[in-house]
Amino acid sequence: MIIGNEIPPEIDVEWFPIDKYNLVINRLKEQGITVHTSDLISVEDMLLIHTEKYLSGFLAQGGDKRINLNDMYGGMNLSRTAIEIIRHMVGGTVLGMHTALETGWAVNIGGGFHHATASQASGFCHINDIAIAIMKARQEGIKKAMIIDCDVHYGDGNDIIFGEDENVFNLSVHEFGPNESGDTYENLPIQSGSGNYVYLESLASILDEIFERFTPELILYQAGVDAFERDMLGGLSLTIDGMKERDRIVFTEAFEREIPIVATFGGGYSEDINDLAELHTNTCLMGIEINKEETVS
Repeated sequence: MIIGNEIPPEIDVEWFPIDKYNLVINRLKEQGITVHTSDLISVEDMLLIHTEKYLSGFLAQGGDKRINLNDMYGGMNLSRTAIEIIRHMVGGTVLGMHTALETGWAVNIGGGFHHATASQASGFCHINDIAIAIMKARQEGIKKAMIIDCDVHYGDGNDIIFGEDENVFNLSVHEFGPNESGDTYENLPIQSGSGNYVYLESLASILDEIFERFTPELILYQAGVDAFERDMLGGLSLTIDGMKERDRIVFTEAFEREIPIVATFGGGYSEDINDLAELHTNTCLMGIEINKEETVS
């Protein structure tokens, strides 16, 4: 199932290409694909991860209650509408988790807010949807979860939140971040300019390795697209086909192992927003394609 909520046209976020979400939704609908909407994530559910102090400040932004810009909220002063958009996207990841547990997979057009910690926003990430979805899955009886994070930026928020949790494995395959591993985490940096072959071989190899070490009941896939060759912030130089193959590798691992998977969006900063729309749409289409292949087989 594909999940996504249209973004109001008056929303504009400096540096972040927010228009990509509506472009993806429109592309999918033009192909006859249903896009399901999600509800706002509740305050109760956000408190599963975030502190009460942080959350009260986050929700107080906008309108006449604007707070001063500060590091706690990522240097951004959000409007009420922007806060609702974030909460819908977080709700989309949680809905995706429930759907994946029932049908095997889902993709959320949004989310992937992997930098947010319990009390800190960073890098356009204010509410950690991946972490909340894992905590909600525990309420459904899921004990072990795995995060596969393919954004070029290190998924530090999830590492901080789940660093001591033996039931969550966090794999971050990144360009910018540490090179280290432990019992329940693997931080794998890929050298700038590596291109398709090196990246895809590295990803396939590390996935084989970590599935020998950890058997999850649920996968959260952060499918940021800033590894693309024309990205302004990333330099891994994957082509369109390379990005498709990345998604194919991750979805196939999940389906062949019969592990429910929910994919989220993430970073992506190509100058041409149509690049981003194509890349993110391809992630959605790959989920549909691999699901059909596994169903037929």
